[in-house]
Amino acid sequence: MTFGIFQKLLRILLIGALSLPTLTACSVFRGGVLPVVKVGLIAPFEGPQRAAAYEALYAVKLALKEYNATNRDTGPLAELVALNDSLLPTNTARQQALQQMVIDPAVLGIIGPWMEGTEDPEAVGGTDSKVYTQTDMPVLFPPLPSEATSSSTARAKWSYRATQVLLAAIREAYLESGLSREKVREKLKASKQ
Repeated sequence: MTFGIFQKLLRILLIGALSLPTLTACSVFRGGVLPVVKVGLIAPFEGPQRAAAYEALYAVKLALKEYNATNRDTGPLAELVALNDSLLPTNTARQQALQQMVIDPAVLGIIGPWMEGTEDPEAVGGTDSKVYTQTDMPVLFPPLPSEATSSSTARAKWSYRATQVLLAAIREAYLESGLSREKVREKLKASKQ
């Protein structure tokens, strides 16, 4: 009876020892742990645009899930930071969300915020444009609302594609020269040309 318990314990140890190299190979790259970067999403999770914001959230999560599944062995891995700006007429919530993302050095790009009437951060005025220009934060703005772009589905499709573009720029920067907002911004500019 003691011999049977010993055999079971030996099997468990053997299986554990054989699976250890496989498990560590999945999470280690370049002599260390894979880097994890963050992608920001700023959207109006409260208010009249709530449904569209949550559809965009699910679209961004899907793009991140697909990206991480493809790059889980080589990295970098990506996670989401989503913050609410309520799409209020005042910029206070948007400024706070932007500043929270800017403070975190792991955030390498932002999808949003949804700004009525402009895609250009310089045209927003106030603190928003200073936050963007002082940090070199890559920001992908949703298209201006129109009949073709204002539906929840259209916003979700745009958010999914924008996340793919941002993640491709992050991956390119990582493989070529390292992770920084400046490098990601350069890759985004190069991809638009």
